[in-house]
Amino acid sequence: MAGPPPAPEPTITSHPNITISAPSADVAPRPTSSARPRSTLNLRDITAPKPRALTPDLAPQPLPDKPVQIEELLKCWKTFAEQYRDRVAEYSVLNREIQFQGNEVIVRLANPFEEQLLQLLKADASTFLRRELFNSQITISGKLEVTAGKNLIYTNSEKFEHLLRKYPLLGKLRERFGLDAEY
Repeated sequence: MAGPPPAPEPTITSHPNITISAPSADVAPRPTSSARPRSTLNLRDITAPKPRALTPDLAPQPLPDKPVQIEELLKCWKTFAEQYRDRVAEYSVLNREIQFQGNEVIVRLANPFEEQLLQLLKADASTFLRRELFNSQITISGKLEVTAGKNLIYTNSEKFEHLLRKYPLLGKLRERFGLDAEY
């Protein structure tokens, strides 16, 4: 079997100030300019049609959305809430009363802090519900319910005034014994 012809021996010339030596067999040849990556854009590639990975006939078709049953929704909601059992604030928001209208889950919230927590949980919760209930239209929102200005009793005088409204006889006892609610 005949191999390629042997390479001609390079000639070595000497000059008083320059020494040229022949390349040794141990040194790899220098890559040519075509081995380097291109740093410029080829404009012909812009107009060339790009091959498609999947034809429309072979592309996966999304499944139709399944109608949501309230019982299934509540079960999935409780399952999602159990994942946050070790986080008290998030767990309390997820255990609030919910309503379901159309494809929207409405969580009743008591204060703006809960609203912020729901915003943080909304993406994970909606993804979980969409996957478990096979419905991509499910959304989650919060409804902030402002309670009627319930007057909270803090000081001793406020406590006494509340009891006085409830038991008017307490006022007579205070006068008879000369008692003072403030101390």
